[in-house]
Amino acid sequence: MKFKRWFSESRNYIVTSLFRHFARQQCTLPGLALVLLFLSPQNMILAVGVEVWPQLETPRFLVIAERTPRLEPVSLADWDSILRQYLEQLDSKFAPLFGGESLAQTQPPLGQKPILLICADKASYLKRLGEYGVANPAAAAGSGGYYHPDANIIITWRQPTDYYSRHVVLHEVAHWYCLQQLGPRYTKLPLWLCEGMADFAAFHVWDGQTLRAMHMPQVSLENYPARLDSLFKRLPCDETHGEISPESVMQYFELLRTEHDSDNPVVPYDEYALAWGLVAYLVDGFPREMTRFFDAIRQVNTSESWQSAFGETNGDLKCPTWPRFVEWIGSHQLPWQWIWNYWEDTGSQLVGISDSTALIVRNGGPYATILRCKVTPLLDGTTVGLVFRYENSEQFEMLQFRETGKDAAVWRHVRFAQKKREALSRWQKIAKTEGTRLEIEAEPSPQGQKFRFSCNDRLITVISAGDTDAGTEGRLPFGLAVQSGAAQFHVETAP
Repeated sequence: MKFKRWFSESRNYIVTSLFRHFARQQCTLPGLALVLLFLSPQNMILAVGVEVWPQLETPRFLVIAERTPRLEPVSLADWDSILRQYLEQLDSKFAPLFGGESLAQTQPPLGQKPILLICADKASYLKRLGEYGVANPAAAAGSGGYYHPDANIIITWRQPTDYYSRHVVLHEVAHWYCLQQLGPRYTKLPLWLCEGMADFAAFHVWDGQTLRAMHMPQVSLENYPARLDSLFKRLPCDETHGEISPESVMQYFELLRTEHDSDNPVVPYDEYALAWGLVAYLVDGFPREMTRFFDAIRQVNTSESWQSAFGETNGDLKCPTWPRFVEWIGSHQLPWQWIWNYWEDTGSQLVGISDSTALIVRNGGPYATILRCKVTPLLDGTTVGLVFRYENSEQFEMLQFRETGKDAAVWRHVRFAQKKREALSRWQKIAKTEGTRLEIEAEPSPQGQKFRFSCNDRLITVISAGDTDAGTEGRLPFGLAVQSGAAQFHVETAP
């Protein structure tokens, strides 16, 4: 009976999805019939032409992943858990705003489920866009994903890191979710609001079991908060005043697209950072007004809907204004600055992976005088570091640590400058217990600044700053590094 049920469901899905595909390609019915002679085993499905890719059916999606020779960043089993939790959290946050019902609890027939197609690389992604009838695939050349509402399919490609492979999928799933909830209203929203909602929903933390969506992690390659903070600080004061409105947002969008400053060159997609920030600010701070806005846009245009939703807040301290948004951005900065290579927030820990050097430093100021963390190497031969005197990505110092046995480790002092590495001390042995706790503490001294380094609560060395100005040295951030290999850092001190 189980086989008959599976055969029936698989046949229905294959017929439905292939019919959609070949209809778009204007293939003949005899050609379609020949392809349908191919029968898939239970854990596989015919996907795009004659290629067979692994598949997974979840309660709401059909996930299909192109085979790749490299290690899978996210397994099919992971996607089952991620998508289930994501839809539940979207229901919790967005459904009340949209006046919609839960989508997480519904389970459409297999042939009607949206397809999530994860391509192995960018070339395959662009190829699939063309095959699924995207009018201008070249316009999507810089994207990581695309939601095709007519074909009911999400197409993405594997990103360089685990985090961004997930982020892109969650971004496109958010587009799908909003369209299901809002229907034609979603197409009337301005681009900044659509993209801002998708990015707001996609930022997340995943520790392998629990997904925390709609949450900016501790460390992000894009670092939207820092980019927005820098943007508003360099804008003239008279350009950051007044109430927020769709028209004023569009003015900032145009400014981001056209601004050219020799000292502060335009960074691509700064407008997406602005969209993310505005949606996070409005959804968290003005849920009642946003609910009224989404309800009104069914009947009238964006400007009138905005006025009807936020008009009652005029003169109220809660009224969304650009100055208050700028203050919000300043108070929502990330605690860590990603300098290079791979870093990911996994809940209570930060994971760093590197073939050379992976480096992050603490954001904000004034900087604390101590950094303490537990370290767990994930690969044999991993070398980790405590970063100090960080001036820029090419000018900093580091105390490196490497395990040499169950109860032994070594450390050394290294300086990085002008793309060169200089060892300021030889490797020195240090006894260790199970697990490693590293600590760096900055102390004021007559000579400028003194750094004390400890391993498992035992002092191992003190480094003085010499003639370095104490005020300047005290403002330089501390950080963490993976010189080679991979490691987890559980930071015990607040940034």
